[in-house]
Amino acid sequence: IEGDMRNAITPDIGADEFDLPPNDAGIVSILPPSIPFAAGSHPIQVVLQNQGDSTLTTANINWEINGVAQTAYSWSGSLLSGELDTVTLGNYVFASQVLVDFRAYTSSPNGGLDASAINDTAIVQDVTPGFGGTYTLGGVTPDFTSFTDLAYWLNLGGVYAAVQINVRDGIYDERIVFEAVPGASTSNPIIVQGENADSTLVTITNSLQASSDNYVVKFDGASWITLKHISIASSKNYYARCV
Repeated sequence: IEGDMRNAITPDIGADEFDLPPNDAGIVSILPPSIPFAAGSHPIQVVLQNQGDSTLTTANINWEINGVAQTAYSWSGSLLSGELDTVTLGNYVFASQVLVDFRAYTSSPNGGLDASAINDTAIVQDVTPGFGGTYTLGGVTPDFTSFTDLAYWLNLGGVYAAVQINVRDGIYDERIVFEAVPGASTSNPIIVQGENADSTLVTITNSLQASSDNYVVKFDGASWITLKHISIASSKNYYARCV
């Protein structure tokens, strides 16, 4: 510690002690809406902590959305050393299939300089809304361009209600991995089906598959996902698999 070797015989002796600075505040966490949630306006909250020795009565909370600075929040109150306060900074309108990053940090605790800037900031990345209702996949102006696109957004945003995906006719050359989708359950199932109820019209294949790893669709911890009226085909001399 600070250049001193730790004593192997009595390792608990010699711990460093220090005095807290009088004015030190920080954001310990950012609280966007919990996944899964619907697209639309939602409050953005942060947890402010007094990390100094003096009672914290004022501080500025600065925040950014996707790197763009928002209007700083002027906080006032009374927090003893170590105490926390949950603060609502404002609302943000989340759009479907858009990733959002948040950054928040404090400045000017009690109107002065922050004694330790290293503990001021919290970051949350890749926040995106979930899904509920009926959507389309493939074809002209779809909600999802491919099965890979569908799996990507489901794995990130989850579902807040039952979901039905109507797949347009065609051959989809891709390898798909469905992970555990947040919110999927017996009451919020995900049904992916050929829109014409004819499995000969919708085919998933994978021209890049290898004989040792020849799956086309993989359920990696996923539950409550049903594929209907869809063919799984091999473009090689061995079987295609749904695993």
